Amino acid sequence: TIRGNFRRAFARWARVIPVRFRETRDYNMADVRVGFLAGDHGDGEPFDGPLGVLGHAFSPPSGQLHLDAAERWAVLGSAGAVNLESVATHEIGHMLGLAHSSVPDAVMYPSLKPRTRKTELTWTTSAACRRSTVPTRGSASAPSPSPTPPPPPPRRPTPIPGRPGRRRRPRPPRSYC
Repeated sequence: TIRGNFRRAFARWARVIPVRFRETRDYNMADVRVGFLAGDHGDGEPFDGPLGVLGHAFSPPSGQLHLDAAERWAVLGSAGAVNLESVATHEIGHMLGLAHSSVPDAVMYPSLKPRTRKTELTWTTSAACRRSTVPTRGSASAPSPSPTPPPPPPRRPTPIPGRPGRRRRPRPPRSYC
């Protein structure tokens, strides 16, 4: 269901950052408001129809998460062109203060190929989110960041196949933001 896709996306973020999401039936009292809208819908960022802009989100206190109603959304095994859970996970990241990533496999990468599922959060994505500051309604401060983990142990160079004695230097890990 649509609700199930959003519950999984919110739960995914709640597992990696110190925030709790709770569903409410009172739309006007919610800190996060989700809507499927089309065209120019009054927030200054109009949608452009199928396979264009899929969605956008604004951090609280606005807390709006809008998805293009013109898309063919894939909801738990349906044959739609755009995976709803992937886009929901991405847009929630924006609500939490994350920018786009330059890493194509990252949840926060700015585009999603049709019929692609991209929902897994990595340590670098969640760490960047913990560093961001997202004020919530009625709150004077944002969550404090978690301590930075120790750096990974140095990696040994790996042999280059077919060249005895020559070694390849390991590439540093890529960050998401």
